[in-house]
Amino acid sequence: MKQVIRSTRKNAAHDKAALSYKSKHSFTAFKQCLPVNNILVAPSLAIAEMASKKIINLFKFKRILSLFFIVLISSCADSADTLSKDSSIKASATILNQKELKQFANELSVQYNIVENQPEGKCNKKYAEGNCFLVEITLTYPETIYADNWAIYFSHIAPARSSSSHGLTLKHVNGDLHRITPSKQFSSLSPEPVSVSFLADFWHLSNSDVMPNYFVVVNDLKPEIIANTNEANKEFLVKQGEWFFGGVPDKPEYLLRGDKDKTRISSASFLYHQYNSQYEQQAKQQSSWKQRIIPKPYQSNFSATESLSLTQGIYLQQNDFDPRLNQADDENAVAISPNVKVKVKIAHAINRLAQIGVKQSEQGVPVTIRRSSEKSAHPESYQLSIDKNNIDILAPNASGAFYALMSLASLLDPETKTVATGSVQDKPRFDFRGMHLDIARNFHQVTLINKLLDQMSAYKLNKLHLHLADDEGWRVAIRGLPELTDIGGFRCFDLTETRCLLPQLGSGPFRNTSVNGFLNEAEYKAILIAAAERNIEVIPSFDMPGHSRAAVKAMEARFQNYKAKGELSKATEFLLTDRQDTTEYESVQYYHDNTINVCQPSTYRFVFKVIDEVKRMHQEAGVPLNRYHIGADETAGAWKQSPVCQRLIAETSSLNSVDDLTGYFIEKVAKYLSQKQIIAAGWSDGMKLVDDSNMPKPVQVNEWSTLFWGGHRSAHQLVNDDWQVVISSPDVLYFDFLYEVDAKEPGYYWASRRSNSQKVFQFMPDNLPAHAEIWQDRSGYAYQADDRPSSSNPVNQPIVKGKRVYGIQGQFWSESIRADAQVEYMIFPRLLALAERAWHKADWELLYHHQGRLYSQNSEYFTGSHQRARELDWLVFRDAVGYKELLKLDAANIAYRLPGVGAIRHNHQLLVNSEFPGVTVEVKPDENAPWQAYSPDVTVTDTALIRARSADGQRTGRAIPVETR
Repeated sequence: MKQVIRSTRKNAAHDKAALSYKSKHSFTAFKQCLPVNNILVAPSLAIAEMASKKIINLFKFKRILSLFFIVLISSCADSADTLSKDSSIKASATILNQKELKQFANELSVQYNIVENQPEGKCNKKYAEGNCFLVEITLTYPETIYADNWAIYFSHIAPARSSSSHGLTLKHVNGDLHRITPSKQFSSLSPEPVSVSFLADFWHLSNSDVMPNYFVVVNDLKPEIIANTNEANKEFLVKQGEWFFGGVPDKPEYLLRGDKDKTRISSASFLYHQYNSQYEQQAKQQSSWKQRIIPKPYQSNFSATESLSLTQGIYLQQNDFDPRLNQADDENAVAISPNVKVKVKIAHAINRLAQIGVKQSEQGVPVTIRRSSEKSAHPESYQLSIDKNNIDILAPNASGAFYALMSLASLLDPETKTVATGSVQDKPRFDFRGMHLDIARNFHQVTLINKLLDQMSAYKLNKLHLHLADDEGWRVAIRGLPELTDIGGFRCFDLTETRCLLPQLGSGPFRNTSVNGFLNEAEYKAILIAAAERNIEVIPSFDMPGHSRAAVKAMEARFQNYKAKGELSKATEFLLTDRQDTTEYESVQYYHDNTINVCQPSTYRFVFKVIDEVKRMHQEAGVPLNRYHIGADETAGAWKQSPVCQRLIAETSSLNSVDDLTGYFIEKVAKYLSQKQIIAAGWSDGMKLVDDSNMPKPVQVNEWSTLFWGGHRSAHQLVNDDWQVVISSPDVLYFDFLYEVDAKEPGYYWASRRSNSQKVFQFMPDNLPAHAEIWQDRSGYAYQADDRPSSSNPVNQPIVKGKRVYGIQGQFWSESIRADAQVEYMIFPRLLALAERAWHKADWELLYHHQGRLYSQNSEYFTGSHQRARELDWLVFRDAVGYKELLKLDAANIAYRLPGVGAIRHNHQLLVNSEFPGVTVEVKPDENAPWQAYSPDVTVTDTALIRARSADGQRTGRAIPVETR
């Protein structure tokens, strides 16, 4: 209390707050100490009464109060917890210093609760097609405090559209950033909860929808993360039951989108039936996982009984390709001359074999690599022959030889170090076999990228679509534009955004976190070289004109900096906004300022500068820039009130309205890229807005329309227009989506709630509409895909005979994934099924019908024989993954997802299975029992859990409740 009295002399504003405290709350404060010394009861009550009734005269009692509190504190010495050393926060109406703020953040408890999904009659039809959910955020404090000069900032993916509270105010700031502040009705924080309720868009079906790292701000003090929301301590807090979010309730009304949602929850019994197959025995009789290569070769013939031991390693006896390609020299890789083109290094395939236990040795099995003279052979093709004594490889170039060695590694049984004898003739299905990695939303380290490159090359994927710029971050240094990474590479608490971008996606208030950062030139060049040596092309991606907030804010800061110096020409040189534009819009991620203005020359100076600098880095690394992805999506609503755009439209005959501006931008950038001998690439929704006659050829387009909403039509239109169409369907190829329908599975789910490895394996990229026969929409309903010719709409036509898609690509977006290990969890083992479909066209895939068909679950073009062949193929693939490839991922330290275990009770036994064999199943019979190895006769209770342990025994999967009824 001395602190309060001292502060009244220093700060008039605080005088008023302290007086308010004494008048309103003195009776409660005195009452806490009175039992300690009954002799103080009368004077304490008297002073409290005078203070509460005669506020205006309180100064007359200041000295009396001061002396009285000294006596009272002495009398209450045995109740130090009531008037402790921290009493300044408790007594004060303001938090005064960093120590008090830290204490406040450590002791404040935030609780996030989902009240209701789809609350009846409460959702505003203006937003999210009338879909919403109701949330309550509750604040409690271990003792009563009256400070009200704080603000809490937090990320919430879906914006708060309306809120209600008695004591708190909630405001949507921008993107996913929100703010809670005390309102005029605020009185105090205490063990009694103070809450704010709000409605937000769509649904809340996954625990990962909740973002961590809420933080509290007081004036110019350093922000502090609220302790029970701090992701750094999450594992400990969850075990203690103190984490701020208890999870989505395990009830259908919370796990489904509403009463009409027919999606099946992935319970243990559901998984058991999903994994179970009537063809198990037949698959084992027809083929063995020991002869299976992933991805499956074009042709292969292996002995079922004879094998070759590689326990002594291999000896590279002959290599017709340049011997220099056999040596990896990563330390000097960046110093390669600009005139030297980096080539595939067979040494990386040799390293892959060594990692899984097959090293080079003069005592090893002789390996001969010879150059094929067949001029018509595909550059990535190869022949592999294995007999009792030798391994022979024949390939047209180093890429084919590289893949032959990778097939040898895939064939290897990692436990016995043997390979089946036989022969392979192989070539790829698609020239474009891609994986997209988003390091823009949340930054991810070079180590992760290099690990991904190793695994992509092992499974013959050859394109890394590296997403480097989006709203939440710019992740590669651009010479001459340091603001892009100095500001755009970091998120922290700076509302002016002159030091960093706003916090988003649970990043918290500080710069020095793992989700912040960027690649410098040397790191980017090293990635290019590492990829090229593994036969992988890096496609840099900088999203424009939408999804560009990081660039917009960085160039705005540059403008302000040079403007303050009086250098106006420099200030406006790369400006990305029309400062007279009054347009109000909201992007898909709820920003109102994330789109560059495509109507002003400075925008193109910026874009062309970035292209030129990226091209230079590629050239200096010895890796030509062949493709550049411009994004080109999601700009609806921008530029309507921009004077610059209004002038451009008036002056340009080909422009009729702002709706034509995205196409105008794409055409202009694509032409510039073409002049530099670079292929332009973009997402389908933007690329469809161009005038095809104004576009150079070839052009790559990633088709990402949802199949159950008629996405095949868009893909077919683009194929017929001779675009290089890369299928990127979110129904199956978005690896940031949930594996299974379970709230504990991380990821998004707007297009699919079940994207497991088997579903990826089932994909038929050459026949998109046919999936209406075998899949449901995102709510579990059957759907139709009409691929018949349309007389009324010339766009809705089947694919012209002789044309086909160019390739497929898996996508990982990082909005809800912050840690590198989480990225690996989301990508693996799905990447193996992606590689299977990208490299190999299965016999069971339904051939495309160029005359057009109507597909549904009643059309039955995908016959029983197709289903049987697909199931047999899957079972062998599944066994090869489980018995061989998971061990290889373990050896590479990949934190892949361990499958959920299926389980049912049958005839007093517990029956279990798994998506992949080879993992150990463990059971926790009841909540107090230890984990133990599974046995069929184990007795389980209503609290029993089941899980998988990795093949190497080092990691465990997620525990799933065992249903006993």
